[in-house]
Amino acid sequence: MAKDVDPFGRKVRLGRLGDEETTRRMLKVGVERVRSEGVRYSFDRLNFEALIAEAQVSRSAVYRKWPTRNHFYADLLRDLSQQEHKSTAAFENSSHAYVGELFLARGADLATPAGRRGLLVEIGRLGAQHELELLFGSSTLTVFEVLGATLQGLPERAQLRVDLESQLASIESRFVERMSIFYRAMLSSTGWQIRADIPEIEVHHLVDIGVAAVAGFGLSSVLHHHQADASFTGDPFVTGHDANWSHASVHYLGAILSLLEPNPQHDHDWSPEFIEAHLAAFREFFDAAVRANVIPSEEGEPHAE
Repeated sequence: MAKDVDPFGRKVRLGRLGDEETTRRMLKVGVERVRSEGVRYSFDRLNFEALIAEAQVSRSAVYRKWPTRNHFYADLLRDLSQQEHKSTAAFENSSHAYVGELFLARGADLATPAGRRGLLVEIGRLGAQHELELLFGSSTLTVFEVLGATLQGLPERAQLRVDLESQLASIESRFVERMSIFYRAMLSSTGWQIRADIPEIEVHHLVDIGVAAVAGFGLSSVLHHHQADASFTGDPFVTGHDANWSHASVHYLGAILSLLEPNPQHDHDWSPEFIEAHLAAFREFFDAAVRANVIPSEEGEPHAE
């Protein structure tokens, strides 16, 4: 039986909710609404009174906490920016797991330069497609679109803008740091490096470029829906094997590969014994990441003696 219905089926008045519970319910409903529907450049689509009703809280309690709906929307934006860190972390962990398992399954390809390049290309092809599918299968793209659009409309010195920019910058910094460790691990494991003739480029720049390629394609696909599923069969990076390529994967890998070259320190004979040790080192690194649900510190990156 519902808590707000008595044994005779009549509605009863529940005890007064505390301010903390009122706040929790309102923000929870607001976050769910934004994630499911999105808000394009304005919060006008969010009906404040409807949110109060959906949250099943006292209207007077809500207005004690937030004198106007804009006060509530400001707190909702702050809550969204903090919660989005959790979904971003889940997003990157899923990508790491997917790519790590692919690498371990294709370890035999490490025996030749062509095989190592082909493995790097295959990781980029499937990894980029996987990330795009994650974007469209979650609310991450919608929420960042909301936050980005709202930021652009706020005065430069407004406290809300300062708070949101600080939170989003912190999220991005942590994201790039962890992704950089993973990129280093994959480059080292496949015998590749950033081109020596462009020393200004570092691994964190690769992360920025890769994220911009996939996320930018995702944002473009919001307006041009056909792009999300656009693909072709072929061998655009000349690996000797045809495969199904999404346009997003070509976009991502074209940008990344243009900045990479084989690592001359890895020109030695990739013997079966060396490959076995290399895979064992990566497997240890990968298993530690899975157990911790994060990527280990830089000191824990895989290498074979």
